[in-house]
Order: sequence, then C-alpha cells, then structure tokens
Amino acid sequence: MNPNRQANVIAITGASGLIGGVLVTQLKNTGHEAVELSRNNCTLDNFNSFTEAVKNVDVFVHLAAVTHNPNATYQDYYEGNVEFTEKICTWVTEAKNKNLADIKRVLLISSIKVMGESTLPDQPFVHTSTCNPEDNYGKTKLLAEQKLKSICNEAGTEWCIIRPPLVYTPNAKGNLQLISKVIDWHLPLPLGNIQNRRDLVDIKNLVELISICSTHPAASSQIFLVSDGKPLSTSELVKKIATDTNRKVRLIRIPKFMQAWIKSYSHKSSLIQRLFGNLEVDITHTSKTLNWHPNTKPNDL
Repeated sequence: MNPNRQANVIAITGASGLIGGVLVTQLKNTGHEAVELSRNNCTLDNFNSFTEAVKNVDVFVHLAAVTHNPNATYQDYYEGNVEFTEKICTWVTEAKNKNLADIKRVLLISSIKVMGESTLPDQPFVHTSTCNPEDNYGKTKLLAEQKLKSICNEAGTEWCIIRPPLVYTPNAKGNLQLISKVIDWHLPLPLGNIQNRRDLVDIKNLVELISICSTHPAASSQIFLVSDGKPLSTSELVKKIATDTNRKVRLIRIPKFMQAWIKSYSHKSSLIQRLFGNLEVDITHTSKTLNWHPNTKPNDL
C-alpha cells in the first residue's frame, strides 16, 4: 500500500446508499478508482463473480449493513451485519490465498452504538472505552467487528474500523428524518432549552475520513471515532435542520422540573434518551494518528 496515498482501487459495499454514494464521489475526486459491489450485480452472492470484480482491488470498504428497522428481528441484524461481514472477510482472504486478488486492507464502517447509547457529562467515549451495546444493531455491529479482526489477523490482512455517531445530512433517514417531518407540521415544539450534548458527524467529514483510512499506513489495526468536533444540544440540532432546509421552527422552553421528570423515564424510551441524554465522542486519537481534523463543522447557532 502506497504510504503517499496515491491512487488506489477501492471496492465498496453499500455504494448505492446515502453514505456510499457520497463516498464514491469523494474517492473519484481524490484520484481513486471505486468498484461498486452489490447483490444486484451478483458480485456479493457468488464467489467467482466476487473475485472477478475485486481482482485489481487494493482496499475493501464494507459499508453495507442492516441498520435501524423497527420490523427487523435480531436474526435479521445478525445475518445482515455479522454473517455478511464474515462472508466478505472470508472471501477476501480466500481470494488472496488463491492468488485471485490482493486486497491489502478491509475497512469496516461500524457504529458508536457498539459502545453504548449515552455518556455521562464530561465523560465522552474514547477509542479504548469499554463496549456496552444496548440494541440489536449495536450488538451485531460489535460482533461484526470481532469477526473482521479475527479473520483478517489470522490471514495477515490489514483491517481498520470507524465508529461514527449520527451521520448528519439534510436528507438523512431515521431520527433526523423524524425531526424534519415534525418541523413540517409547523407546530411549536417543546424542545427550546434542552442543554444536552450530542456529537454527530457531517457526511462530508465521514467520507473524507473513510478515504484517508483506506490507505493511510497508520490506520492499520486501528479503531477510530469520528465527529464534527462540536457537540450540539437537541435544541441546536432542530434549529440546524430547519436552517439547512430553509424552514422555520418555533421552539418552546420546557421548565427544568419537567425536563427532569421526562428524563427519569429515559431508561424506558430510547427516543427520550436521544432527545435529552448526552452522547459525546472524543476524536483526539483519530486526529493525532491520522493528522485529520473535521473540515465541516456545525453552524454557529
């Protein structure tokens, strides 16, 4: 792998997704060649088709996953995140052993949820924090990480893991999409003075870090946390979404005693936990190791 990060051929699963599409553009703009893999073109369902597609590939970025689906069972998450990752890593090493390909590094896009759902005030997650996933997505992404490290270490293939928090883009799905829909109702929202601290990562910052980790020598066998470097409160996040989509929103302040009462039920509701709780990420290790700093920061609100 070239230490100067010159052009490489980089294969991507999940290239048709929101992050994948932006990543493909980022890689091409920085001189790399992107190979898009999917079940639609059979490259992820057949080993022979897979090896033909990756025969000139230097780096493999595994983005595809089963994410937040309210109808998904644990088995759905396990098959889509753990078993699929295991198959990818096994095929990469098998292709290498048979001289059908020479993929030097596998990069897994995991999730901050493998570490937990919240942090205590002024105690952000760091890259060495103990993992304590709470939902099926976080639990299976942690198992996927373990499969990646085990298979790659045994085969002598480099690996790297990135654990992003909530990925910010005005067109995002999940919780951001829910907030966006609520803004469309033009109703006053009781979210005006929430003073929690939650890190997120702009999609541009994430794909830039993925591009760097694909080839940077210091990224081998590392786990990196990523964020925009500035946590936002829920109130600030709602204002940001409204501003970035050219809409207006009216926020109503909630008395502190009522906030405390609502937060007392956070252990029963993941939505309350996300609206009122903290989730901070320390990216010092990432910045020092890769000499990387987020270029896109939240607007000053």
